This record gives sequence, structure tokens and C-alpha cells, in this order.
Amino acid sequence: MAEELRIPPGPAAHRGRPIQIRLNGRAMRAYEGETVGAALHAEGERVLMRSIKYPRPRAPLRNVGKSANGLTRTAGTPNPAACTPPAPHGMRVEPQN
Repeated sequence: MAEELRIPPGPAAHRGRPIQIRLNGRAMRAYEGETVGAALHAEGERVLMRSIKYPRPRAPLRNVGKSANGLTRTAGTPNPAACTPPAPHGMRVEPQN
């Protein structure tokens, strides 16, 4: 009988305590240590910005911080990639156009 292959739980499997972030003034659920992009994606928000030349919707693609498609305005600071900063409780996030 073959042994069952199991992946040991790692940091990605652990969720921190529930927190709240705000997108355009709306309260959104997040978890401590989760990135802004992951929290917004889990809450159903896919469009985080629109392209400059044409107003086409843009969203994070690779979630490694190197894509220009998931830029937001977080805590009043323009252009951070949504997939890199962890979401602190009460963070204000706005889509960027």
C-alpha cells in the first residue's frame, strides 16, 4: 500500500487574525499578513486600475510585484503594487486610473 503524499502546512496555509481594509470607503475583509491584492481578489474585486491610453480594466497578473497592472493608491501613496504590501488593519485602498 502506497503512502499518501502530503504537503506539510507552510506560511501560505496559515491565516492571521481577521482585519478590515477599506476600498473606496467600503469595508472589506482581510487577514493579517495577507497582501492587499489577495484580500481584494478574495472579496471579488478584480479591477484595480485602468490603462492610461484606453480605459481598459487592469488587475494583478502574477502577484510578484513586477506587473504594472495592479497598481493602487494605498494609504494616500500612489503606485504601490497591490500584490506586495501586507494589508494592515484599517488601510485605505483606492483604484488608480
